Amino acid sequence: MKKGLKLVSAIYRLKSWMISLVESSVSTNHTLMATGIILFSFGVNLYHVTTMSISYDEAWTYLNFTKKGFFTSLSHYPAPNNHILHSLLTNISLGFPFSQTINLRLPNLLFSTFAAVTFYLSFTKLLQKKTALFLLAVFCFSFPVLHYSHLSRGYILVLFAFIICFYSTIRLSSTPNFKPQNHTKYFVSLSLGAIIGFFTMPSFLYPYFTCVILISAIFLIKKNRKGLSYLVISCLLTSIAVLILYTPIFIVSGIDAVINNRFVEPISRVQVFGRLLEHFNLASTFLFSVPLSVFVFALFFMCFATRKTKIVILPLCFFLIVPFILLLHGIIPFPRTWIYLIIPFLYLIGLTIESFQLDRKLNIKSIGFFSVIVILILIFNFNKKWNRKQGFSFKTVEVADYLVSQKAKSIYINHPLIETNLLFIFEEKDIDIPITYSRRNIDNAELEIIKSCCDFVITAHKPNRKSNYEYIKRWRNDIYLSKVK
Repeated sequence: MKKGLKLVSAIYRLKSWMISLVESSVSTNHTLMATGIILFSFGVNLYHVTTMSISYDEAWTYLNFTKKGFFTSLSHYPAPNNHILHSLLTNISLGFPFSQTINLRLPNLLFSTFAAVTFYLSFTKLLQKKTALFLLAVFCFSFPVLHYSHLSRGYILVLFAFIICFYSTIRLSSTPNFKPQNHTKYFVSLSLGAIIGFFTMPSFLYPYFTCVILISAIFLIKKNRKGLSYLVISCLLTSIAVLILYTPIFIVSGIDAVINNRFVEPISRVQVFGRLLEHFNLASTFLFSVPLSVFVFALFFMCFATRKTKIVILPLCFFLIVPFILLLHGIIPFPRTWIYLIIPFLYLIGLTIESFQLDRKLNIKSIGFFSVIVILILIFNFNKKWNRKQGFSFKTVEVADYLVSQKAKSIYINHPLIETNLLFIFEEKDIDIPITYSRRNIDNAELEIIKSCCDFVITAHKPNRKSNYEYIKRWRNDIYLSKVK
């Protein structure tokens, strides 16, 4: 009974703390400018939501989870593509009176705004308001944030969850004297952030593991046994909550679907070590739009420039621990897995700005001017990278329009990706063109099947002109459309 009352008291203090966090961040000029940045980012994201072509991962999410209902999203885990909490949110938004694509993307539009607000409120407590304002502009318009603020995937939820965990970690680590009445709220917020992150995707283990290791190390150095005991309780409660949320998946799909999924099979430590440099270069290009060498130089420059070793070590450790995580786990994940590293990187930028006292030398108008310049540069960078990264999506729409204009009656596809996109596009536009899909090479036997059922063929390789289908048009090096003779 007493433990229950303590938990209720902790949640109440968390509520009071969040209210005070908002109130302490309110300053008319800063608030107006922050609101303007967030509203503008919302407008840009809304534009992307309504105009960007559907991507393969989005179409796959819709066909396998969103369309099939709440229970499927909650219990079916055939691949890491099921970002569970995100899939559940799309089950809800699918009933909205908008197009299929817009409904699928509404949760991202909403949580990108939540993430921006949470980022600003948190960073105004960690840094000066002017610094937080500038970093808000960088955060909202960085490529990964713009990318996943409209793309219907779970990474914006991961960012939102990690901002909460990161802030809690900094607070717990930076206060020398542990007092339960002051620190319990940070343990509660750490657990809440972790639960949101884990329920979105299991790979949230990486940032959460880092947070726990860093807090534990600092508590051990300070010989803070009380703090360690609270951390253990927090981790235990988090684990119990996550296990309960994953129970439907464990029952329906099996535990191996999560911990031993065939799409994330471990490789040898030697292979991991040999691929680290290439992997980190890809991650640096995706997250920060610069090669690894430039990123590392910037990282260490900021660390030395701040001249505050104790403050810098914590955010720096989020980067230094990554190679050890990969060697320990024995896998090479997608570069986007490290999207949470944007937050400690921006925190280091903020510390660097304040070490040179740039925030004091510049007034609010100057900060606004530089923020506008940075926003324009970042939007230009996004458009450039997006056109290169998602060209496949635009081309698929062209293929669909071409097939409709040619009055295609049926299509044979052995392209590994385009079938999913076309299924989504045809359903959204209420187009009835049957699709026969096969991943086998087109030999004489397959050709007879094509001739009997389909009048168009889409392949990943240029067709043989001697066969009984004629090459018509190439959209990309890996998309060929042919007409059956």
